[in-house]
Amino acid sequence: MDNIDQIEQLSENVQSLINTKIELFKLQTLEIMANAFSVLLKRLLLCLIFLVCLVFFSVGLAIFLSNRMNSPFLGYFTVGLLYLLFLVIVLLDQHGFIESVILNKTLGFFFNSKNK
Repeated sequence: MDNIDQIEQLSENVQSLINTKIELFKLQTLEIMANAFSVLLKRLLLCLIFLVCLVFFSVGLAIFLSNRMNSPFLGYFTVGLLYLLFLVIVLLDQHGFIESVILNKTLGFFFNSKNK
């Protein structure tokens, strides 16, 4: 009888250990997701602020160029062509430089948060 009680106790301990490991995994996953969400939210906010600054800078540059070129529209077309040039450069990125940078940053974030 004593061996049966010890086996039952051992079985309960193993089950408790498994349940604790599952809960720990859930909490670690939740922590990683919360960190990722907070970083994503922070970066989205920074991007929004950057875009607002970019719009004001672009309009200011367009007005400045229009005044310098003595044309009410030529400055805006010049700024638009600069953005079109940037778009073409991004679209022609055949070596995947931009994707590799984003992928490396994302993987680095998840591996660094796992090691903590």
